[in-house]
Amino acid sequence: MKSVFMVRKIEPSGFLRFERVGGPAQITMPGSIVTLAGRSGDIMGCIGIKAYHFAKGGRAHPASRAR
Repeated sequence: MKSVFMVRKIEPSGFLRFERVGGPAQITMPGSIVTLAGRSGDIMGCIGIKAYHFAKGGRAHPASRAR
């Protein structure tokens, strides 16, 4: 099944901020290879997410100890 996204913002660094318009659940998208349809032709890319320890809150939660 194809996913459809709409670009909402292009960051100065070149990263894209987008919104899902249709397709599978958003949680399945990180790591997916995508094709961006541009004015000058198609551009290949990969969907990434911010690392957990850089996400909101700024601190990673420690793993539980094995017993």
